[in-house]
Amino acid sequence: MQKRKNSKPNIKGRPFDFILVTCVFIMLSLGIIMVLSASYPSSLAEGTGGYAYVKTQALSAIIGLVLMFMISKIDYRIYKNFYKVAYWASVILLLTVLIPGLGKSARRCNKMDYT
Repeated sequence: MQKRKNSKPNIKGRPFDFILVTCVFIMLSLGIIMVLSASYPSSLAEGTGGYAYVKTQALSAIIGLVLMFMISKIDYRIYKNFYKVAYWASVILLLTVLIPGLGKSARRCNKMDYT
């Protein structure tokens, strides 16, 4: 008689997908480089230092990576219990952009700002 396998997946011993993690790190690095190349002159013109936007982007990237690794340890089958709540929460959050006065507007830049 055969023994039954345990129905619970082994979460701690599960290896991660090396190719996926490598692609995430490459795209993240390229994104930070693009933010640096696009925002360095404008942040110097604002007087906030050349790396102000890059520091914010890098901090957000680190927080996102930590959350990614924490969430990857959770079994994905648990999420099927919450799909309706997640769907309606995302719809409500998408509709909040239509509420006037709720967000922050950015000013337009013209060519004269940098001369």
